[in-house]
Amino acid sequence: MRGDVFTLGAPTAIYGTTAPDADSIARLNTAEQYVAGPTLHQLVSVDDNGQLRATLNTKAYYQFFYNHRIAFVPIDTVHFEKKV
Repeated sequence: MRGDVFTLGAPTAIYGTTAPDADSIARLNTAEQYVAGPTLHQLVSVDDNGQLRATLNTKAYYQFFYNHRIAFVPIDTVHFEKKV
């Protein structure tokens, strides 16, 4: 299996969901490395006259595994080092 390894350039909060109001589940340190999974965008729910509608936000995340669970890190906080 091959994947892209990302490195954090600064301490970064990670999340258990991409919801706009999500609380961080952990804070990763500078230079930690993880294998990036799929790219996901934030979904924003809007009540449109009693009809719930979901739209994509511009904020994007990489999905990855952290402590045996799925986590999300904002794309703009990472850079890629190498392929594994």
